[in-house]
Amino acid sequence: MSLSLQGCHRLRGRRAGSSLYLDVHIVVDPFSSVSAAHGVGENVRHQIHKSHPEVSEVFIHIDPAYFQFSPSTMDQLGLEGCKAHSSNICVDDLDIDAVVYNTLSTKFPEKMGVERITHHLLHGKILLEVEVSMSPDTSIRDAMKVAEEAEKEIMKAAPNVFQVSVKLRLGRPIPEYQLQ
Repeated sequence: MSLSLQGCHRLRGRRAGSSLYLDVHIVVDPFSSVSAAHGVGENVRHQIHKSHPEVSEVFIHIDPAYFQFSPSTMDQLGLEGCKAHSSNICVDDLDIDAVVYNTLSTKFPEKMGVERITHHLLHGKILLEVEVSMSPDTSIRDAMKVAEEAEKEIMKAAPNVFQVSVKLRLGRPIPEYQLQ
């Protein structure tokens, strides 16, 4: 996946003595990793310094893009006009993970193994990406059907989750990554 800058807004500059400081809000894919979004920010910072050496420091603020959602999805998320972030929700990731594990182990025993659960919080709404592994004997059609059913069951079990996306892996589980 290639992550790119999707836009910028709220550019602000100020002087302190002979120094010029910039604040730039950049817009990236809301489902990008922190490291990928940080990389985009560092590239923007580098390009500004390269083009404008008189700038002493650039402060990058990373904002998620919402334009990829349909208007009805944006209304459901409460993103009318991409208003300022406001959330009173305290998300307990462990509780959500427990709901996902419990739902999949009770409703779909021996059909899928959870590899990874990724949480996204967009304006107080929780979106989940659940990566699962399935037996290599499972047909793609059957795997897709089970994944669709799993998404519905997780949504029923976790009413604070707005959207669930089950990503399939047929075959062996993903090996654990360990730092050396």
